[in-house]
Amino acid sequence: MAFASEFGFTQCVTESTRADNILDIVLVNDPHIVTECNVLDPVGSSDHDSVLFKLFMPDNGSNDDYVPDGNSALVYDYDNTDYDSLNLYLSIE
Repeated sequence: MAFASEFGFTQCVTESTRADNILDIVLVNDPHIVTECNVLDPVGSSDHDSVLFKLFMPDNGSNDDYVPDGNSALVYDYDNTDYDSLNLYLSIE
């Protein structure tokens, strides 16, 4: 987890997800946005347990798909994506 520490990320999964190892991770740069992180039974025939996590993301008024009853809505914010940085990150070996 040296990478996570070096770049300011926090690992939210604290239980093993495969045998005695934590192989499935949830990294965040603000641990306060994760309100819940649980390891559950595997899905189907997977040899990894499932990880269920909930994020607290306050509504900033720009999300037309905001669902006030707590259900999530998947929204892609393509207009504010930093594509140059994303491409640079993906090209690093």
